[in-house]
Amino acid sequence: MKKISDFEQLSTQMNTKYSGTVFPPLPKKVLMVNDGVARERRNNLDRFVRFLACTPKLCVDSNLLVFLGRYINIKLIIV
Repeated sequence: MKKISDFEQLSTQMNTKYSGTVFPPLPKKVLMVNDGVARERRNNLDRFVRFLACTPKLCVDSNLLVFLGRYINIKLIIV
């Protein structure tokens, strides 16, 4: 399971590398989390990852592939 800080790190990496791209915002950190807030945060994180996965220049980026745990498998297939 990924922590919000993992998503923040990926977002920073992608924003740095693709500075001209407008990414969906990550959810803000909150102190009190109830079911509704947790559901909204999951939806926002899901939207962020789906955007990356559906954008041609981003879906093959090594930062995303490592984040998803697929970089080693993809690299083996490509080589």
